[in-house]
Amino acid sequence: MSADSVHPSGEADAREAAYRDQTFVRLETRLYDASPLPDWLTSLVLFAFALGSYLALANLSGQPVFDPDSRFLRLSTNAQFGFILSLIFATALTLGRRSDQLYRRFKGDFEAVLKPGGAYWRLSARVLKSYRPAFLLAGLTGAAVGIIPNLFVMSEYLPRVGLPAYIASIGGWFLIAIPVNLALFGRAVADSAMDSRVFAQVIEEEFEADPLAPERAAVFGRLAVNGALSWLVFVGIGILFMVAEGAGTLSAVLTVFFAILLGVVAFMNAARPVNKAMKEAKEAALQSARAALKSAAEAAYRGDDHAAQRLPGLIAMEARLARAPEWPISGDVAGRLALYGLIPIVPWFGAAFAEEIVGSLLSG
Repeated sequence: MSADSVHPSGEADAREAAYRDQTFVRLETRLYDASPLPDWLTSLVLFAFALGSYLALANLSGQPVFDPDSRFLRLSTNAQFGFILSLIFATALTLGRRSDQLYRRFKGDFEAVLKPGGAYWRLSARVLKSYRPAFLLAGLTGAAVGIIPNLFVMSEYLPRVGLPAYIASIGGWFLIAIPVNLALFGRAVADSAMDSRVFAQVIEEEFEADPLAPERAAVFGRLAVNGALSWLVFVGIGILFMVAEGAGTLSAVLTVFFAILLGVVAFMNAARPVNKAMKEAKEAALQSARAALKSAAEAAYRGDDHAAQRLPGLIAMEARLARAPEWPISGDVAGRLALYGLIPIVPWFGAAFAEEIVGSLLSG
């Protein structure tokens, strides 16, 4: 038997190699890996490509980019939808990449809280091959759903312009953009479900919670906040559609409320496996501390001076354990979650503020 076969690092390497044989890298991840540009610039290029293709088709087909009836410099309704869909396209790819970067950035923190030789690599960007059918189905379902609004629009315009002219106009752009975006969204949902399941398994099998050092679990809180951020950003961009349609105040308030609620729920669901582990470790430590405290108190009552001297420390330990948090929520995590909760509000106030500024400039 070789040394590597019994050495912990050798065992971990063998487990990682076996895991990699059972996984694949998502297409979205491959796209960024293949790009020679920094990630942020790659995302910007993707957005510019999507929006640029819309503007090119709008120009070729004579579709206005700006609303000719508005007294402000305002995008036409179709151009607003083109901008939003381009933003969703780039954002869907960017958020997936951001999750990958977080795993790499906090690799040391993950390894510090997992068991020696723990399976940090299971929290990587790789996807189990057994999930490939789910990814494929989610993407195809999203694309199929994206065809439905196109069919309604085509039923109105095709009798007048014909299919070739429709495809050569912005109609053809929407015919591609909507299914692609919903396919990416479907894959994101499947990816989130897969990540949640793998994450819960890793926490259950590899995480060693320490109620006296809860800050060690803060890395999981940051990961959960990132999950909440992803959904809040998607909802925030979705609210742009409502802004473009001129939705009323009541709709705005209800949408923002449910969007923030969704973000909180997403965070709690992501952090729940860690909460379970931290709670169980805390309860076990409390039971042990209280048993030791009871034993020392009984011994002190019988006149054991050494036991009596231990009582203050045991009492302090029991109190400290009782105050130990059960959620991986540090001050930094709580602050980020509160800040991200403002994301759904930005589209409404941003649109109103921009319109007010432009109106003042034009009138003054």
